[in-house]
Amino acid sequence: MGVEEKDLARRIDVGYVAGLARLELSPDEAKIFQRQLDEVLGYVRLLELAPVDDLSPSPYPGDLSNVFRKDAVRASDIRDTASANAPCWRNSLFIVPPIMDQS
Repeated sequence: MGVEEKDLARRIDVGYVAGLARLELSPDEAKIFQRQLDEVLGYVRLLELAPVDDLSPSPYPGDLSNVFRKDAVRASDIRDTASANAPCWRNSLFIVPPIMDQS
């Protein structure tokens, strides 16, 4: 995909961008990167031609909706499991050592 005459005014100069980024490019590297950048910009210009007049702006490409599972009430008594793993358990409570001075 070549660069047309009318697009030369919209061309981004790789040498200028390399200077901003403080990159040193050899002339051969600059030619390669300029050609690649021109190709990318050519694809972007092609996207500008896409017919979008009938489309409304949307942040998402499709319809979105939340999918929720049904709430189900079920028994869950984990006290036996929790108390088995606790170093100290009394009256359905975890007993932990104090972390602040009690005086």
